[in-house]
This record gives sequence, C-alpha cells and structure tokens, in this order.
Amino acid sequence: MLTMSRRRKDWIALFVLCAGLNYAPGANAETVWRMSNWVPPSHLLTREVLAPWIADVARVTEGRVRIEALKAPLGKPPAHFDIAADGIADVTIGVHGYTPGRFTLTQVVELPFLSDSAEVLSVAYWRTHQAYLAAANEHDGVHVLGLWTHGPGHIFNSRRPIKKLDDLVGLKFRVGGGLVSDISEVLGTVGVPAPATKAYELLSNGVAEGIFFPTESVVFFNLAKLMRYATLVRGGLYNASFFVIVNQARWDAIDAADRDAIMAVSGEVLARRAGQAWDTADKTGLRDLITEGVRISVLGTPALLSLKQRLAFAEHDWVARANALGVDGALIAAAPVIEVSIGFAALFALILLRLPIGFAMALVGFLGIGHMIGWRPALALVQQITFDTGLAYELSVVPLFVLMGNLVARAGLSGELYTASHAWLGHRRGGLAMATIVACGGFSAICGSSLATAATMAKVAMPSMRRFGYDDRLAA
Repeated sequence: MLTMSRRRKDWIALFVLCAGLNYAPGANAETVWRMSNWVPPSHLLTREVLAPWIADVARVTEGRVRIEALKAPLGKPPAHFDIAADGIADVTIGVHGYTPGRFTLTQVVELPFLSDSAEVLSVAYWRTHQAYLAAANEHDGVHVLGLWTHGPGHIFNSRRPIKKLDDLVGLKFRVGGGLVSDISEVLGTVGVPAPATKAYELLSNGVAEGIFFPTESVVFFNLAKLMRYATLVRGGLYNASFFVIVNQARWDAIDAADRDAIMAVSGEVLARRAGQAWDTADKTGLRDLITEGVRISVLGTPALLSLKQRLAFAEHDWVARANALGVDGALIAAAPVIEVSIGFAALFALILLRLPIGFAMALVGFLGIGHMIGWRPALALVQQITFDTGLAYELSVVPLFVLMGNLVARAGLSGELYTASHAWLGHRRGGLAMATIVACGGFSAICGSSLATAATMAKVAMPSMRRFGYDDRLAA
C-alpha cells in the first residue's frame, strides 16, 4: 500500500514537472501587438495593405507575433504617432503632415511633381529614408515598419474650371497640413485644415469649396457628387507621407529573428504593396469620376510652368531645413537627376558600341526600372509591354503594307520610281537618299503608321539603293 502511494506521488510529481516546463515563461510565448487604426475598414489601406501585412507578420513569425487591430482608434488621426511612442497602443498608422512642424525630413516626399506613380515614389521613399533620413532619428521612441505615399494629388473644386492659376484665388480648400498647406497659401486659396475623414462634412456644408486629393480618395470619401471640376497636374501637385510604426520597447522585446522576419515583409515590400494598391485605385477612381459627370481637364503647359515657378520654393526650403539637421538635402534632391544622367550616359555608350538603338533603350530602361523599384516588377513590366504590343491594333495592318510593298516591287514600279528619282536628284551628293527620305515622309503622312512605312519602304527602297551603290548600313 505504501509502495502504491509512493508511485502515485511520483507520477503526480512528474506530471506537475512536465506541465511546469510546458507552460514556463518564454516557452511557446506569443506576443500580441494592439494596433490603433483610424482608417475606415473599407478603405484600400485597411483592406488591401494592412490586412494582408498583418497576416504576413503572423505567418513569417509562425504565430509568435500577432497584430490585433482594435475595433476603434484610440485617438484622432494626428495623435497616432504619440499613441505608439507612449505605449498607449503598440502599432499605429498615421500621416506625417497631420502634425505640422514636427517632421521635417519626411516632407521630401511631399514635394510637387515627383511622380505619377505611387508605387515608384513609395519604393524610392523607403530607400531614401533608409539611406539618408533614418540616422536623423525623427521617429524617436518608435521603430518604423513602413513608409509610403498615396497617388499624385490633383485639384478638385465645385466652383469653376481651373485653366490658369488665377482661377484658384479665393477658393476655400480643405488641406491636410504639411507642405500642402504652404502650397495652398502660395496659390491664393483659403486653407481649411482638417483630416481626410472630415472632408465630406466640410465640402457638403460649404465650409470648403475644393480639395487637393488623389482621384481614389475623391471617390472613396463620396466627394464626386460634390465636385464639378477636376484638374489633373502632371507629376502630382503634392503627395502625402504615411507611416506604420511600433513602440520601440515592444519592438526590442521580441527576438532578433522575429524582428528580421517582420522587416522582410515590411519596409520596401510594404511600400510597394501600398503603392501598387493606390495606383490601381487611382485608375479606377478616374473612371468613376468620369461616370459621375465630373469635368476632367489636364493643367495646360503654360499654367504648369507657372505653377512650377511658384512652387520652386518648396524644394529650396526643404534642402535648407534638411541641411540644418545634418542631412545633405541637396544630394537627396539631386538623386533623380543623377540617376537619369547615368541612364542617358549608359544609353549613348551602348549606341557608340554599335548596339542597335532599340535594344539599347530596352536594356537601359529595364535596368533602370529594376534599380528603382525592383527586378520582379521590372520583369513583370517587360511581360506586360510585350503582351500589350502584340495585341496592338496598329500592328495588324503591317502585313498588308508589306504585301503592298511586294506588289509594287514585283510590278517594277519601284525600279521606275527610283530611276526617275535618280534622274531628278542624282546629280546631287546623296540625292537618292534624300528622295527616299521624302518618299518615306509622304508615305507615312498617308498611312499614319511609322511601322507600316518602314515595312513598306524597306521592301521598295533597299533593292534600288543597292543598285545605285549605297552601303546597306546607310540604306537601312
């Protein structure tokens, strides 16, 4: 009986020991980050960017780190940086421009005329931040998980079409803060500061008459029926800088392996995802605006040049403020110019090496896109362009023009044409070549297709030019 009692105690002790080991602190521990998000659940940022990203974080950490989105935000949009920094929530999303004067370096991406693509600009923004801006530690107290921009901002109003800059003077525009507030002042509009979520209330009540927004946002916030005129600005009038951050202490508390895994699906990956989603939504938004009867126009070249002159201060001011913080603002601002210059230099070098111009342009373009936004998007773009080119209607008529060229050549008309051309211009140096150029110009004017002209005239011109002693390289 005593032996059985001891055995029973031994088994109980073993069970307790195993249970204690299984539930010891740190074993199978799960970290749950609470996220405060003020963006509506139906918005693309929540639906197509944050939700998949949250799932990715759980997947790459094998469930050790989960992000739990709270049912309601813990404060107004401008407060969300401090909500994370102070540990009220662990993860937040926000807009730098909602707290004017607090962030300087991030305003580089708000500058006008940067890009027509949110994806290209967002990826470039993240890379610029990591290379030049992060060391200045403007995001003290948090770890930056992602940065991106929305699509290019345009001009929308309910009063009148904007054909010249003076048409903007006196109109009341809702502004989100940051650089766009300065732009509003320079253009002579009356700025009404408010977050995007207040836009409908302001415009429907007549407190504001216009808004600077991407096309997607006008549709999402139900403003299309309130706006009668849309003026598109090439390159974008402005952009907004978004962030996703996590409290620094909460970030430091997880394992280094999990931190690396989370950044593998954040950072540039998150920037590209957000940019792609916004580009797609902007295209859809533009179609919806047309359907709603909004009058769409593109700001004309004279007005655009005048606008660029007025807004030149923005880059100069940012460079000065960046330099004051110990960041080489001029170098960052000149980076796109430097990259374009390198691209042109590479193109000319390949041409001098006698690589066909078409192949040289394709190679430089592919390498440039790969460097700027990544090799996978570059390969996808090559596939898309190849597919779209193959489906182009203009190419369907090329075989008919080639047939025309063969008929002309077989009938002997080309020989007679070039005999007459030689008799007329042959006494001049290169006279037949000049006649060929004139003939190509006339044929192109008739058919309207440079591809068809090249296909037809090559069949007609090459034999005659060879007969008169022209080198194939010149004739081609």
